[in-house]
Amino acid sequence: MNSTPKSVRPFLRSKMPELDLLRGVACLMVLIFHGFAGHFSTVGLSRMPRLFVQTTAYGWTGVNLFFALSGFLITGILIESRQESGYYRRFYIRRALRILPPYLAVIVALILLSQARMINHPAGWAFIGLSLLYLSNITDYFGVAIQ
Repeated sequence: MNSTPKSVRPFLRSKMPELDLLRGVACLMVLIFHGFAGHFSTVGLSRMPRLFVQTTAYGWTGVNLFFALSGFLITGILIESRQESGYYRRFYIRRALRILPPYLAVIVALILLSQARMINHPAGWAFIGLSLLYLSNITDYFGVAIQ
């Protein structure tokens, strides 16, 4: 019988795939929430489908889980690289390069689809302008309806 202990991995590591899996689950929770919760009535459903639709109502918690995990991982990145010179600048440049291209692509798609009248409620220029300033969730305060 071998009594030597196996090597124990530290709790905090530079790569934690289990947290990536949990973030994926959080994203799926939100997608399922938007796909089912509030769109379907449980009236007339048998037990399992009714339970599924009722459970999807809690999918909004995936947003909170996703942001908590992202904050944890981002903090780990910052702590790990704090000894390097210019680590804040490099961190924000990397974040911008990761976030801005898809964000701007969505804005361009919104403009193109609105101009082509391919969506039910085309976005006006005021809404698009506020969206570029990350204010699309509070456009009502500016007198611009959310499209």
